[in-house]
Amino acid sequence: RPSNSNPVPNNNYTSEVASFTNLNQMTAYYASENLVNRINLMSQLCTKPFLAFQDVFYYLFDANAPSGRHYKLYSDYQARWNTFKAVNGTVLTSAKIGAFYLIDEPTWNGVSFDDLNNVSQMIKNDYPTIPILLIEAYNQVNTVQIPTTVDWVGFDRYFMFNPSTNTSYLQNLADLKLRRSTAAQKIFIVIDDNWIPEYGTAGQTAANMDLVVQDYYNLAASDVDIIGLLAWVWPSGVDQPNQVGTRDLPQNVKDKNVLIGNKIKANNSPCGQVLALDTNNITYLNDTKKDKNLHIYPNPTSNVTNISYGLKKTSNIKITVTDMYGNQTLLLESCNKNSGLHNFIFNTNIYSAGMYCISLFVNGTVQQSKLIIAK
Repeated sequence: RPSNSNPVPNNNYTSEVASFTNLNQMTAYYASENLVNRINLMSQLCTKPFLAFQDVFYYLFDANAPSGRHYKLYSDYQARWNTFKAVNGTVLTSAKIGAFYLIDEPTWNGVSFDDLNNVSQMIKNDYPTIPILLIEAYNQVNTVQIPTTVDWVGFDRYFMFNPSTNTSYLQNLADLKLRRSTAAQKIFIVIDDNWIPEYGTAGQTAANMDLVVQDYYNLAASDVDIIGLLAWVWPSGVDQPNQVGTRDLPQNVKDKNVLIGNKIKANNSPCGQVLALDTNNITYLNDTKKDKNLHIYPNPTSNVTNISYGLKKTSNIKITVTDMYGNQTLLLESCNKNSGLHNFIFNTNIYSAGMYCISLFVNGTVQQSKLIIAK
């Protein structure tokens, strides 16, 4: 609080959501903007930004676009990028950046493929290990052109209360998959995670938004092409004054977001923390107190998966793969391991699609986890 004791408005919500998120939006408004301290803060809080660059590279040209806002690429976009790198280069690493986000809904906003591809290619050349994220408007999904340098794709569609069974929403998802330019491009789902009075006219109460969020998660968890969820939006009043963000929705809705966020962060924690899943909840475990549960991600997988575990002391370990009939098909490891975190990559290409069991034996005790291989 300032000296007059009036509260300072909060416009940086990282500290509120970092415990249950691993990816949060951060916007760069001009090329010389210094984001180093903010990015380092996110890293300290065990989350990463996906950096939105729209105002750095593109400017509003006219109204000749489906959205009524036609954006074009600055002619000096390369110089702008070089300026941004010079200011922020120390934190532009895959350890601290979750993704680069070039512009909102490019086709909807009239961005030409060349203007999108040029920026995407330029950034990928400089930072090949940092993903590039593209989100399109739902009504342009069947026409969007996706550069091959884009890694993750998704679409915005709101006023959706049952996406996993809504035929129109599922058609958008199917269309987006067909528009991918490479088979490696994965899908992000954008959750309708706010409430406006118009939802009430459709019979959807604010307190029921937890069911909506759960349905988005169910859809994502059932599809091996979907690897992430983006919830729109945490604060209130972003799009319109009467918009209620997740932050101000009933406690049951916030609890649902925290639960799902923790499940996601259990699979991919930016700062290397490992979460253990038990039958009731998700908790951080201290390396010095007890062994960590066997952890497999991604799961399901169609190619490779990462197997990780933690040991409280030096132990004799063995890791095996068995099929659905209980037959051991592979011995992955059998050796002594020091205390601490351990992980390795398991290539599943030699296996047929189906369900398998990964077993971790530690000094005679066993932990097991199912692995689904999808082809």
